[in-house]
Amino acid sequence: MGKIDFTEERTVIGGPYSLFDGSMIGEFLEPSDIDATLPAKHSLTALGKKHPVVPPLHVHFDQAESFKVIQGKWGVTTGWDQKDTIITPEMPTFVVPPMLPHTPWPVACDEDTVLFAWGHPTGTPKPLSTDFFRQIFFYTQDLFETKKSPDLLQLMLMQYVTTLVH
Repeated sequence: MGKIDFTEERTVIGGPYSLFDGSMIGEFLEPSDIDATLPAKHSLTALGKKHPVVPPLHVHFDQAESFKVIQGKWGVTTGWDQKDTIITPEMPTFVVPPMLPHTPWPVACDEDTVLFAWGHPTGTPKPLSTDFFRQIFFYTQDLFETKKSPDLLQLMLMQYVTTLVH
């Protein structure tokens, strides 16, 4: 994973995007980070695992996914036994290794949650990339606004297509 300085300035390559009725503000940062802020007082943030940004339990085949909370709290469910972990700023970076089932989710708290998320290593055959996350977030945002359910085939196709550009 390498050491990452979370205090250094990063270049914003996309955003900020206000998603899910303003309950998430996301930016795509260089190098390969996603910076997300979840306002504490938004009613959707209080939904936790039922927030529309929460993906189903899933695995990544050849990349780890990491989360570092700068402020607030963030949850990650891992393993087939679905163990919940609440990540706080005092904790080290939370790393989900390849092939471990997981799903991240917002945790209601008294302050906005600010976190970084990223996939690594980046040189894998089918990396989690900014293109992948942008497509997933915008697709689920559109579904949220139109009150539709996600199409699994569409999600798989989007993941496949976003890996072709590398």
